Amino acid sequence: SRTPSYLGPVKDGRSLPRDPFDPDAPPQSAGLPMILGNTHDETRTLMGRGDPSIFDLSWDTLQPTLEASSPFMGSLDRGEVIAAYRRWYPQYSPADVFFASTTASRSWRGQVIEADRRAVQAGARDRTWVFQLDWQSPVDGGRWGAHHGLDVPLIFDNVPHAPHLVGTGAEAQPMAEQMSDTLLAFARMGRPDHRGIPAWPTYDLDRRPTLIFDRTARVADDPRGDERRLFSGVPYVQPGT
Repeated sequence: SRTPSYLGPVKDGRSLPRDPFDPDAPPQSAGLPMILGNTHDETRTLMGRGDPSIFDLSWDTLQPTLEASSPFMGSLDRGEVIAAYRRWYPQYSPADVFFASTTASRSWRGQVIEADRRAVQAGARDRTWVFQLDWQSPVDGGRWGAHHGLDVPLIFDNVPHAPHLVGTGAEAQPMAEQMSDTLLAFARMGRPDHRGIPAWPTYDLDRRPTLIFDRTARVADDPRGDERRLFSGVPYVQPGT
C-alpha cells in the first residue's frame, strides 16, 4: 500500500465545510485567547535531514536547487529571492539562504496568515499573541538551529527526555522554564504575563509585536518583516495538501 503524504484535516464540504482560517479566522473561537508561534529555522531539519547535500550548496547550485524544491515560492524569480536574502543577510551562506527562504515561504506563512486574520477579527484582536523561537539547538555543533519541533520539549519542560533535540548543555533548562512558565501563565489566566518575560503586547497589524524566545527574551516588532513581505503575494498552499 502507498503511504499517504498528508495526514490532517481536509476541507470536503461536508464534515469540514470550510478551512478553519480561510477565508477568515474562525468565528467560534474569536473570544478565546490564542498564542501562535514558529521556530526560526523550521526547514533545517524538515528538509536538511532528508537531503544533507543542501548544507554543501554553492552560490552556483543554490538557484537551481530552489527552483526544483521550493514550489511554495510560486512564480517568484528564484534569482531575485537569493539576491534579496544576500542583501538582507550578507553573512548567510548558500545553505542559510536556502533554509531561511524555504522556512519563510513554506512553514512560517500559515502562522502569519492566522495571526493576521485574528488581528482584524472582532473579539480576537486583544486575545492573540505571537512568538518566535530563536534559541538554537547546540546539537551537531548548531547545525540545525531553531528547528522544527524544538519548541515542544521546551514548552513542556521535559528537556532531560529530549537530548537529541536540545542537547545536554546547561542552556536548555532555563529556556524550558522561560517557555513553560509562559504557557502555564496563559493556561491559568488567559494571558501569558509572568516575571520571566518582558511585557508582551497582543498582536496587531501596525506593529506586529512578537516575543522572541532566546537566551534573553525580548519583544520585536515585525521580525523578518522583509521576508514576510517578499512572500506575502504568493498564493498560500498548505504543505502536504
